[in-house]
Amino acid sequence: MFTGRKKEFAYLRSFAEGIADGQRMLCLKGRKGMGKSTLVREFVKDIPSAYLTAYPTTDSEELRLLAAELGMDGASSLSDILDEITRRAGDGGFILVIDNYPAFARADASFEKTLYDYVSYRWAGTRIGVIVLGDSFLAMDKLLSSDSIRWGKVLAGSLTLAALGFYEAREFFPEYAPADQAFLYGLAGGIPARLDRLRDGLHEKSGEAMQAQAIRLLFFGNEAEGTLPEDILDIDLREKSYYNRMLATLAGGRTRVNEISAAVGKPKDVVVPYMNTLISLSLVAKEYPVTEPFNRRKTRYVIVNSHDIFYYRYIVPHMELVFAGKEDELIERCILPDLSSFTELIFERLCREFVGAGGAKLPVSVTSVGTWWENDDENHTSEGFDLVAAAEAAEEKEALVFGRCFFDTRPVDMPRLKGLIDLTKKVKEKADETYYIAFSNSGFHDTAVTAAGAIKNILLISLDEIVDYKA
Repeated sequence: MFTGRKKEFAYLRSFAEGIADGQRMLCLKGRKGMGKSTLVREFVKDIPSAYLTAYPTTDSEELRLLAAELGMDGASSLSDILDEITRRAGDGGFILVIDNYPAFARADASFEKTLYDYVSYRWAGTRIGVIVLGDSFLAMDKLLSSDSIRWGKVLAGSLTLAALGFYEAREFFPEYAPADQAFLYGLAGGIPARLDRLRDGLHEKSGEAMQAQAIRLLFFGNEAEGTLPEDILDIDLREKSYYNRMLATLAGGRTRVNEISAAVGKPKDVVVPYMNTLISLSLVAKEYPVTEPFNRRKTRYVIVNSHDIFYYRYIVPHMELVFAGKEDELIERCILPDLSSFTELIFERLCREFVGAGGAKLPVSVTSVGTWWENDDENHTSEGFDLVAAAEAAEEKEALVFGRCFFDTRPVDMPRLKGLIDLTKKVKEKADETYYIAFSNSGFHDTAVTAAGAIKNILLISLDEIVDYKA
């Protein structure tokens, strides 16, 4: 069953509609498991198209395989295959899909040039479009995005397929309780292949038994291979030892350059290029406080996907147990007792997505959602908000929204709510309007409810409200 990807479908429709205007090529990339092939197959299933999958092999064998996919007896050149596409397209619209495009381009140096000639010249004025897919970020960029001289006039764009958000991912588990939906989404990181694995393999429906089974399904056994973060590194990088170490450092909470440098034993001017490479692979992002964009003194790095955070926080530090086949001991002794810290992280991400999607029903228009923090360099700590959003108010006024996520067993009371408000005094940047949101997975004390009812710029939002929101 195909789930989600409404925005991506709209993007593909827009591309197909614009083929006649000259932009006949689309590059679609993303890490393995994001559902690139599934998305495109779903898109072209009811329109004239040909779906070809390249394989890393020699030029003649590549031609044989591609011709066979088209039902041709054989092909002496790529032109034979593209001429067949021309014949099938006729005067109507037609989409040619080439999956695993880097393997196609590497099979023979002339393949890419021949395809370019057809896309740019022989198919000019036709309604034949080409979509190329690939797992390798670096290879796809090198072949297409960076070669603007060759592909610039016909390349409609490059779409990177990211993980599903919670409000699409929850459709995989409609029968689960809200907190369990959030956990499964976070564990899979919104990666469709991992969500599919959980939907098909989970038998336990709640509690630690469900959590343990989900962890086994995603991180242990043959089924886990192929979409783990280390497998993603293998696609683009020759050596991954320091990349693994840096990702484990980030997952452990050390996110600043000097902290990463100390942890891995590399100088800061070496760490930064490593981080930039991980950013180019969409594994890591550079983060700044919302109110201080590009403040280099406050730069920190974060792992983008929660699935990867889990892997580097809980699996990698205990590889000796994995190698010894002691997965049950690892889960029972090292993961489950600390799992609340991971689910707290998921709760914070859900809160940001909720606000960004308009779920908080604020009287302002949110333009960006992030965080804010103040570093204490002497004590090597930081304090801040789990969520800060910049927003536009009426009459061109500016607004800021400050939020904290209380993930514990205590209802949020007045002192904790006051602590949220008091912390905003440390923020130097001011706005015309200010709003405060307390998020809680354990409800709110009567004193907090009374205060929020009397003061209109204070909002109290529960986990159930977040999960039940119809985005």
